[in-house]
Amino acid sequence: MITALSPDARDALYRDCALAVTAVGRDRESLFLARLALLLMEAVGDEARCREAIEAAAREVPAPSLSRESPRG
Repeated sequence: MITALSPDARDALYRDCALAVTAVGRDRESLFLARLALLLMEAVGDEARCREAIEAAAREVPAPSLSRESPRG
């Protein structure tokens, strides 16, 4: 495991990140996430751990939430 966060802290940060992604809007969400990732990788300061996190995130992408807006027209 690459994090020392408690389950509660991890859930709270996940929620806050999801809310921030929603707040910036769909047209800027990928830019927001790329900037957030870069800032966090700089804070970690360990290239190997950052690569591990990227790989873990790619393996464990959750299914879209049922609360997310439906793409139906």
